[in-house]
Amino acid sequence: MTRTLFFLLAVFGLLVPAYGQGMTYGRGVVLPPRYPQQGKGKNRGPKLDKFEADGTVAGVARGKVMLQTITNQKWLIHFTPQTTVFVQGKAEADFLRPGLCVQFNAEINKQGRAQEKITYLVITTPTLTNPLGCRPEAAMGMAVAGVGPPGAGVAPLPAAPRAKPAASQRYTVHGQISKLINGRMTIVAPGTKVEAELDENAQIDVAMGDASVAKVGDRITVKGGMPPGMGAMRPGAIGNAQANEVTIELLKPLTNPNKKPVRKPPAKKPVDRRKPEPKDGAKPAPKDGAKPAAKPPARPPRKPVVPVEDEEPFKAPKKK
Repeated sequence: MTRTLFFLLAVFGLLVPAYGQGMTYGRGVVLPPRYPQQGKGKNRGPKLDKFEADGTVAGVARGKVMLQTITNQKWLIHFTPQTTVFVQGKAEADFLRPGLCVQFNAEINKQGRAQEKITYLVITTPTLTNPLGCRPEAAMGMAVAGVGPPGAGVAPLPAAPRAKPAASQRYTVHGQISKLINGRMTIVAPGTKVEAELDENAQIDVAMGDASVAKVGDRITVKGGMPPGMGAMRPGAIGNAQANEVTIELLKPLTNPNKKPVRKPPAKKPVDRRKPEPKDGAKPAPKDGAKPAAKPPARPPRKPVVPVEDEEPFKAPKKK
């Protein structure tokens, strides 16, 4: 009886969310809608139509991003574990922090210390084709393999000078920052640890697979699928689509979001050294070099006249 009731509820859609809706389980974990899940099997959702769009980022959330086209049409793009994400752009030095993965070329001695300051660095996301590790530098220079827009191939990075002391060798270091203090980094890679110092004017590029660093206004291109009939939406409606390939171009360099803004001291008001203009009826001030007119001497104030009272005549004392 229980199995029959559960089967009837599932058939009539009382236990399965409708298209475009999600289902919450446990502690607020929201499963994605049914239509982004497409694959082999009878219960993997309907077949999706082809979807391609480009525009700007209108919002970023966990596992999804809002795309706004040139015609102001909005699409909620859902990510899946198979979605390929590529974020490219620039970053400031204050964006570096422990936990980020970086890749650079350097001359490393036997103690694991870089013999020169790092002038070029790439923030990456490890992939199967570009795993973490410390490998000898190739003759053509360092290349971020497997990190790039789909179909774009590998973008070679500029090679550093080839000068080599006897006790050191050039390596391509791809590891995770474990410590960063005043530009001095400790990079941890499988089986090794490298210490390096970042140059003050170092160039930092971004070639990540994390869409959470995108900001509103960045350029975005999406290729994927959408539910049948989603293309004919009414004006103002928000569409839903599943992304297979996402490319985001950062318009501004990434910076530390927790950085406190530097407060500038209030600007001082300029001192007006010009002589004030005379008011109506007042005599104009003398010109430069001219002596002011002499003022007449002031008269002393008159003393008040006090009336003298009648006094008795003076009498000499009598002799004894």
